[in-house]
Amino acid sequence: MTTAIGPQGPNYTTSRPATSPVASGGIDTWAKDCTAAGAKDGTFLNASFFNIIVAQLRETIRQAGVALDDLDDLMLYKAIQNIADERIAAILGSRLSANRGVRIIPGVAPGYLVIQSNLGLSERPVLT
Repeated sequence: MTTAIGPQGPNYTTSRPATSPVASGGIDTWAKDCTAAGAKDGTFLNASFFNIIVAQLRETIRQAGVALDDLDDLMLYKAIQNIADERIAAILGSRLSANRGVRIIPGVAPGYLVIQSNLGLSERPVLT
């Protein structure tokens, strides 16, 4: 089992503990610092919270076909890029294979390109 994105120090576990079913209560919540030293009114973040975040990151990376690697700081970036590539291929795949008028040209901003089509699709800027 890989340790990518998980705890590396003592007292970790290799099986995921039960998660609190009310981790956020179904609403958007945020962590906050204590208002003063010793005030003890800051947000307490427990293992359940961190395990949810770790699971989301790991599964996004795995499902996108990127290998978990502790030495790769670009795992999440690569996963997002793979997902975007798959979506573009799903949207344009059959149209591209038919070679019926799809052009890919540089966009107006560095790192972007524009997909133009005469197939009834609107022009789409895509981050590369």
